[in-house]
Amino acid sequence: MTRVLVIGAGLGGLTLAHALMRAGLDVNVYEADDGTGERAQGYRQVLRQVLLGDLDGRVAFGKRLKDHTEQTDGTVTAHFSDGTRATGDVLVGADGGNSAVRRRLVPEVRLIDADLCGAMGRTPATDRFLELVPGRGTMVKGPGITLMLGRMQFGREPGEAAAELVPDLPMPRRESYVRWVLLLPPDHPATATPDRGDARDLVLELIEDWHPDLRDLVRGAELSGVGRSKVHDRPMPSWPVGRVTLLGDAAHLTLASGGNGANTALLDAVRLSARLTEIDQGRRDLIPALTEYQRDLLERGNAAVEAGKQAAHRFVPAGGEAR
Repeated sequence: MTRVLVIGAGLGGLTLAHALMRAGLDVNVYEADDGTGERAQGYRQVLRQVLLGDLDGRVAFGKRLKDHTEQTDGTVTAHFSDGTRATGDVLVGADGGNSAVRRRLVPEVRLIDADLCGAMGRTPATDRFLELVPGRGTMVKGPGITLMLGRMQFGREPGEAAAELVPDLPMPRRESYVRWVLLLPPDHPATATPDRGDARDLVLELIEDWHPDLRDLVRGAELSGVGRSKVHDRPMPSWPVGRVTLLGDAAHLTLASGGNGANTALLDAVRLSARLTEIDQGRRDLIPALTEYQRDLLERGNAAVEAGKQAAHRFVPAGGEAR
């Protein structure tokens, strides 16, 4: 039975784990976060919780990858910062844009600033705030800034639905909210201090003459911060095919554009699970199968990155340009 180590419990890694488990492979997932509550991402967080809830204890938290080594006996070992290790036949880096696996596999590729900076937050949905968003999303433009609004509205609160439909599934309560992102030109003075923990005062200052409903939307936010988007500094190149490969943002970090990155990662998981199942069933040799997967991954992934860049041009305020 083929043993697969998945590094990272995001949507792509968890989807891969489910597909491999159903195909009868031995799969375990190792996540650097200490638990499931670190990432509150609306629909994605709910889907992640659903995927986590049906993996039969195959996910280990607090496992930050320190190193990995391919052994002479045809196995690969993951070494974690807590001193533990795990050995399998294939290791998959599904650990996001700042992937520890990618840094060893393709060290020449680094993260660079995408010249796209902004503040973001989420505000509990009320009728007043939902009226600001016709359809699923909208944009409000001001001098040198753009405010993007999106409805994150559940038809039914996920915790209540889980309690009825899947009683054993732990699901934290997730209320509907309005997600907002304020984009700034890269040369705006506010971009000089990215990664601020709370940006309400900054955003309120920038929109001080905007409609009161928009100001109250920001004022009532549960979470707000300033940050810069990152991308890989070149199209992802190929790497020598072995027992280690990549998936999702680890291989193709895209700018946020309507689920582009998540959708591509899910397709990665489907394609990789098919190749690994063929290997496990003896229908394909490992190197040719993973070579085919890598070729497909790079073609689709690099195209998704480029699509994200082109989409970002529609949202960049005057005076700024996304690389």
